[in-house]
Amino acid sequence: MPPLPRAVAASRGRRRGPRRARQPPARGPAPAGSGRASAAPPRSRRHRTDRRPGRARAGGRPGRGRRGRLRRGTQVPPQAARSGCLVELMMTRGARNARDLLRDSRSRATAALRSRAPLVGYWSVLDSPVSTERIARLGYDYVALDAQHGLLEYAGVLRSLTAIDTKGSTAVGLVRVEAVDPAPIGKALDAGAAGVIVPLIDTAEDAADAVAAVRYPPHGRRSYGPMRSGLRIGPDPADAHAQTVVLAMIETAEGLANVEAICATDGLDGVYVGPSDLRIALGGASSTDPALADEFEAALVSVRTAAAGAGIAAGIHTADGASAAKRLAEGFTFATVACDLVHLEQAAAGHLNAARQAGEAR
Repeated sequence: MPPLPRAVAASRGRRRGPRRARQPPARGPAPAGSGRASAAPPRSRRHRTDRRPGRARAGGRPGRGRRGRLRRGTQVPPQAARSGCLVELMMTRGARNARDLLRDSRSRATAALRSRAPLVGYWSVLDSPVSTERIARLGYDYVALDAQHGLLEYAGVLRSLTAIDTKGSTAVGLVRVEAVDPAPIGKALDAGAAGVIVPLIDTAEDAADAVAAVRYPPHGRRSYGPMRSGLRIGPDPADAHAQTVVLAMIETAEGLANVEAICATDGLDGVYVGPSDLRIALGGASSTDPALADEFEAALVSVRTAAAGAGIAAGIHTADGASAAKRLAEGFTFATVACDLVHLEQAAAGHLNAARQAGEAR
């Protein structure tokens, strides 16, 4: 190997000290007649234009603008989202306004129900979020998801509640849970339901258990874990209590006999008549047995009267809009039109009959 040049060898053997920062030459005011312009005054911090979007400032974080807000379009890495930074992203101005609107719609719906204002809802049994979303945009005050007899498991309830909350929706989501049980009631509320309809309430004690499952301690026994609802309801217990409702179903002979005590239960927001079970409980041979018409109508009067006396809402399940209007005119404060599966079948059958009749007419 040929010997290195003397200058290179000397530089390799020399120890280098710390690099000195280059200092700009000091400039004073330009002498008159020198032809050199005077130095421009330094720009203030608010007029700096050499910063790139998303660049960290002294004492700040990457991607943040003034006052610590996340910049629009900031990418949040998955690990940051999992660690809770996604909550900060949701608290940007646009997301916060959207969440406030959703909370306001829930507050208005619950206030209307508690004040016994007339409401019209729709009943869904299908795990079809896209169709549920379309129904929620039609103008209904609420869409109730049937987790007791419907074809929805928990994942379907979660998807449908998300669909109900999308842009353009006029409705809030309610869930008819399986039983008077804190577990399914809590899961429905944590998924974002604005209220629960609790079936098979026979006594005031049953109603009190339903209320306790909806309210946080010390007013109840709901476990705290608003995984999705915290973005839209609450998440503080007092706000959650103000924005969620609990409705007790009157659908058994025992429940009808105890309807006044049930309606007087502290914290109960309303009662809801299940007409099919109630008619059978009264002795009907079927859920639509016309032989029980008089007894059934008398039972409805008892429910409406007890609810009005307690100052709570009174609702009922109906098969169509005309029946809902009739029940509202009689004194019920909210009525549900049911349901998507039946109406899909009826619409399909109507179109088929129309097509066949037109073909036969030729």
